[in-house]
Amino acid sequence: MIPETTIDKIKAVATITQFIKDTAQAYGKNKLYATCPACQYRNDKKKQGLTIDTVKQQAKCFNCGVGYGGAIDFIMKTEKLDYPAALRYIAKDCNIFIEETADQIPAKKPKKAKTATLPKIEKLPVVPGAAEVIPVTKPAGTSQKTFCDTQLADSGLTYDNIRIETVDETGTIRFISPFVQGTRDQYQNIIEHKGDDVLIRYYDLEAKPVMYKPEKANVMRPLVRLRWQNPAAHTDKDGNPIKYQSPAGSGSHVYIPEMLRRMYKHARKIKRLYIQEGEKKAEKSCKHGMLSVGIMGINNLGTNGRLPDEIQLIVQRCEVEEVIFVLDSDWQNLSETLKNGQAVDTRPRQFFPAVRNFKEYLRTLSNLGSPVEIYFGYIKTNEATAKGIDDLLCMVLPERETELPADFDFAVNDKNGTGTFVQVNKITMLPDDRIADFWLLNDAEKFAEHHKARLKELKEFKIKGFLRKFSEQGKLEMCQQLFKEEQF
Repeated sequence: MIPETTIDKIKAVATITQFIKDTAQAYGKNKLYATCPACQYRNDKKKQGLTIDTVKQQAKCFNCGVGYGGAIDFIMKTEKLDYPAALRYIAKDCNIFIEETADQIPAKKPKKAKTATLPKIEKLPVVPGAAEVIPVTKPAGTSQKTFCDTQLADSGLTYDNIRIETVDETGTIRFISPFVQGTRDQYQNIIEHKGDDVLIRYYDLEAKPVMYKPEKANVMRPLVRLRWQNPAAHTDKDGNPIKYQSPAGSGSHVYIPEMLRRMYKHARKIKRLYIQEGEKKAEKSCKHGMLSVGIMGINNLGTNGRLPDEIQLIVQRCEVEEVIFVLDSDWQNLSETLKNGQAVDTRPRQFFPAVRNFKEYLRTLSNLGSPVEIYFGYIKTNEATAKGIDDLLCMVLPERETELPADFDFAVNDKNGTGTFVQVNKITMLPDDRIADFWLLNDAEKFAEHHKARLKELKEFKIKGFLRKFSEQGKLEMCQQLFKEEQF
């Protein structure tokens, strides 16, 4: 037996269009057509074949009359499986782990194993400079929770949620976790199962390790990011603490959750793709049916003026229709450390070009025959102080996770882009200055008034390069004389 909570999760995540290939837009709203699996008939101008209702998640062939009442019914009929087997089939495809206790599984009489037929359990070959691939389960004898355990748990994830299926050179199937307990030594060597930081391994669309060539090295190494448990002990050149750190010279890469990787592998259509900062957010979103990739930082979306190849390949192969760049609820905040006389609009001026470049990168796909609608969104400020999508799902919407993708649906179709939990803005054809208006970067007075609560604590501050201050009466004033050519 499969737990009812898991069945509900499968029903919430799986869609019938996910398993029907060669779909195309049909006449009428929310309708698609495809080749019927039963009679192999496809629509033409005279007669309809398999027609799919994307709202009701049902399909019917008007040639042979066979109907499908959802994803589970479709798999049962096309794969000739019973109900439990269909659930397991869908769960595997959606990367949903099914935990069945011993008393739920019918007991079988043990058979004497033959040595010659035992499955292979060899370890994956080690890439030079790389550590061995780590299985989903923790090492024997490990009972105390690690920092890696708590990081995943805080985002509502488990090792089984994020496992990756790989096949080594001998044909042995391995399930591995991209999140591993470990650390890095003073010589930049990755050490697994020692220390208590988090190692995040990157894998490409083919489930192969992402490799990079370090400076002054002749050997390629697998890309591993670190989430430091104590960021204060790892600072940048300005003394600011570092939470996440990539190896020097590794460049900017995209984190791809397993569910999205499988959608790409089978060339299944994706209506909406989310782009977020952070690996855990991408994994948590995918767990609840919101297909997402993770980027290393808001300014790491692309290099050399173009999208990462992985995003472009996903958009083209899976015929993505919409892409939403989702920021945390603090997207408009000023820096946490403001000093007298310094620029206070630095942080907003980092977010603006990130969104602008995201729009420009996506628009270039139109020239390649893959036009998409482009959106920029963010999590609205909430009483629970949930910043990102993973926080929102865990802190505000536990057991109600399906409300979030529904809220994005509502916001995308709302005139003002306003949902209950999110704000979404269509920017496909929006000029750059209009995008800058989201941060009030074109109007110093509006910018200062919006952030008045913090700025009035400073004696003076810079906005758009000019020194300003709030008077005792709360009025914005200039602290330096404008030259004639600077006056409007």
